[in-house]
Amino acid sequence: MYVYSVVCPNDGKSFSFILPCVNAVTSDLFFEGVSREFADFRCIIFLDNAPWHTLSLFTKYDNVRFIALPPYSPELNAAEHLWDHIRENDFNNRGFNTLDDVEDALVVALERVRHDTKTMQSLTGFEWITSVNV
Repeated sequence: MYVYSVVCPNDGKSFSFILPCVNAVTSDLFFEGVSREFADFRCIIFLDNAPWHTLSLFTKYDNVRFIALPPYSPELNAAEHLWDHIRENDFNNRGFNTLDDVEDALVVALERVRHDTKTMQSLTGFEWITSVNV
């Protein structure tokens, strides 16, 4: 199970999918969902250099633009702070009996952060992102 998420540092809105694998097909499925969810917005998504972030994504969606982060720079990826937050607040010192239990807890955690926009802004609102006027 893999979680795909985007977070807007300016308003704290987030969008996530839980998918069974990570590859170019599932990445495309997720970005299609992002494009539909935020159809009235122009989205800029920072990507790491994962092999499944294929060049075909870069021109596929009218309202989504992708910027590749430099290699080996997770500190620049604002979404990394989302994972730290979820690990600390929802998975710290917990055991699960089944993978379904893990997924259920993950759904609850993602819903919680989706509604906690102030926390998402504080976790992801790096000055170098929020100071840009677009």
